[in-house]
Amino acid sequence: MGFDENTFLDYLKHIHRKFPKCYLFLDKAKQHHRSKKVLKYFADNKDSLISVYLPTASPEFMVLEEIWHIAKNDLLVLQY
Repeated sequence: MGFDENTFLDYLKHIHRKFPKCYLFLDKAKQHHRSKKVLKYFADNKDSLISVYLPTASPEFMVLEEIWHIAKNDLLVLQY
């Protein structure tokens, strides 16, 4: 089973139960912002579940992207 709209929606519902009012910072993966099911869930819960979409192609806003950049350039050692 891969990461698809159903997987994300299940995760979203779990997060929403655990944190009844929260902000979610999301990239624009198709599971996050193109799924009709996900968009409906956000619309139905717009007062308690606020989605904030990060700009496309802006890795400076994504902590994991920064960590990957550091690891890729400074920590990886190639062995021959």
